[in-house]
Amino acid sequence: MLLLLLACTGACSGEGAATPTAATANPTSTETPTGDLLLIEAQPVRRVLIPNPSQGPIYDLTDDWLYVRAEGNWRRTPTRNDGRWMVAHPAIPERLYRGDHPNCAATDAADIPFERSDDGGTTWRVLHAGRNVRPLMVDPALGETIYGSDCRLAISHDAGVTWSRYDPLPGFRVIAVAVDGARLYVLGVSADDEGRIRAINLSDPLAPVEGDIVLSAIGLRCIDAREGRVVAGGVFGTYVSDDGGLTWSISRTGLEAVTRSDVHAQRLATAVTPWGEIGVLTIKIGLMNKHRIFAGTSNGMYLSQDDGATWVAYTVAPVDQPILEIQFALGGADLFVTTPRGVSVAPSP
Repeated sequence: MLLLLLACTGACSGEGAATPTAATANPTSTETPTGDLLLIEAQPVRRVLIPNPSQGPIYDLTDDWLYVRAEGNWRRTPTRNDGRWMVAHPAIPERLYRGDHPNCAATDAADIPFERSDDGGTTWRVLHAGRNVRPLMVDPALGETIYGSDCRLAISHDAGVTWSRYDPLPGFRVIAVAVDGARLYVLGVSADDEGRIRAINLSDPLAPVEGDIVLSAIGLRCIDAREGRVVAGGVFGTYVSDDGGLTWSISRTGLEAVTRSDVHAQRLATAVTPWGEIGVLTIKIGLMNKHRIFAGTSNGMYLSQDDGATWVAYTVAPVDQPILEIQFALGGADLFVTTPRGVSVAPSP
């Protein structure tokens, strides 16, 4: 999770929201030289939201506010950054969802509201059935379908109004999902740091069918899927499958400095946050070329141009920093890279 979870006040439900405030006439925006931190009103951008990778960022989050791109400038919305996770609809960019779940080990944590905005963050509607759900992604082919985590898997088919809960990985907390056509891949992590990925058949979206566990490995952290390819990353390297998870190729060639080699080690059972560990923290299949894979690691970004077999450091992106998120923009020409210091933009190779 990139943002610290803060206690929800009236701002979580939109109550007491500030009046929209326009940015300065010439704000420092995200059009900055490669490698520089993106700034708005002298504050570092902590996360960008890119609903459609054919375009550029539409929303920026600083420590304090959500900003929206309007007429070439960044305009401050009334929405404060309260620490909840936020996703944007890929086909309806003015639609946003935000929510989160408490610590999965907590027994007496307060409920966290789930909300939807249909006007780019100006106003929010509380959707009570989604309380304690962290939105993970909107299905690009099923626009009303949202996949989330309440530590288990949560799915809404009506834009967040109602939710169904599933437990495809009992004893594991769901941390990420990836969709490839009619297959949903769910990544969960156990208390002793075993990671598992289960495939779910979405041929009937309203009646998902659990498939096999396609990968089980210590220290899994991330997943992506596209055009029949599934990729995953973690403490011990990267995993690539081109047959729906039946077989996998595993590699850390070129990643030796940022991964561990003791693949038969005891479970990590560490309380350190993911970006305080060694390993692959985020992974993305190339937007225009699925044979090109990007890996954000605990110390910089790496690139594979041979289906994940070998890796080289991509030093145009931020170096000597953990890479927490990689997003494509402008048809894959730009990479927006999130680190603990903020967001930078780099050209795609």
